[in-house]
Amino acid sequence: MQVEERWPCPGCGNRRTLKWARGRYHCFNCKHQWDQRERQPKLVDITTLFSPAELERLCVYRRAVQAGFYSDELVAPLVRG
Repeated sequence: MQVEERWPCPGCGNRRTLKWARGRYHCFNCKHQWDQRERQPKLVDITTLFSPAELERLCVYRRAVQAGFYSDELVAPLVRG
């Protein structure tokens, strides 16, 4: 048994987990337990989740973000006084 910070919990994302023998893991935060084979999320093909129109809209949005029209930065309003 050893404490590791390599494999985040798939339930809550906490990095501090306990590794038991035989590849079992236990999260100290949410108490979730999982097998070593479960720790990597399964990849999903994005084309199965969205319709063709939604995929086109997503591509347009991504291009707008890359061009700088949208940003995660918070911009404070200009206050005149």
